[in-house]
Amino acid sequence: MWNILVLTILLSICGYYSIESQQKFDTTERNSALSIAVGMATYRQAVVNYYSQNPDAPLNTGASAATLSASGVFPSWANSASLCSQWNNFIDGNKMIYIYQQQPPAFNITSNIVALSQNSVLAGQAIDSGGQLTLYAPADISTAPPSTLSQSSGIPEAADYGKHDPIVLPAAAGIPVGSPVWLATPNG
Repeated sequence: MWNILVLTILLSICGYYSIESQQKFDTTERNSALSIAVGMATYRQAVVNYYSQNPDAPLNTGASAATLSASGVFPSWANSASLCSQWNNFIDGNKMIYIYQQQPPAFNITSNIVALSQNSVLAGQAIDSGGQLTLYAPADISTAPPSTLSQSSGIPEAADYGKHDPIVLPAAAGIPVGSPVWLATPNG
């Protein structure tokens, strides 16, 4: 009888610590994903600043880490070397800027960048769609009919964009499948 009681108590304690450990791991993963997404947002804004200040910069290429660091576009508190080692950029012939990672992160940050972008259809993940690399944007509801612009916030909702073709990512950028991608334009 005592053996069963002791065994039950020990199994309960092991179960408690196992659940507590998993909860701490989940919290750490969420914090890490948010930290990576904030780094992406910081890098994205620096690249937007660079192309806004340099409208004659070459197109169909990306600004190098050295160029970005030397141009003073990063906030003073940002570690530009670390951000440039994590993120890449590409600007196409239409002056659309693509921010992405050469290797997808250990944590899925798509929901974090979509939240940071205020549910923009320009934030998501690179996916292979029938042999073509496209942007999967969770906020994008391409089949929804256009609605009225949200009067309370002034921020368009996904349905406000209406039906449209998928956003094709440029092959020249070398964006890998699964990488988080966040688009921008100079001055925007």
